[in-house]
Amino acid sequence: MENGYVRISEGQTARFELVATIGPTDFGQYRAQLVSVGWNDTAAAPDSYTLATPASNYRTGLQTISD
Repeated sequence: MENGYVRISEGQTARFELVATIGPTDFGQYRAQLVSVGWNDTAAAPDSYTLATPASNYRTGLQTISD
């Protein structure tokens, strides 16, 4: 990683781990879902995106917050 960017050269693959911390203010059921992944061929903000579909493959199970 350099300046917040990761370079993945053509033909290579990479594995990423997403860690999310939430602090819900209400009791209920919550989940996290990856909606899209953005990329660029330079170290700049993404100019292309791919949707993470089907959504059921890119979301956590429900977590219940009760107190």
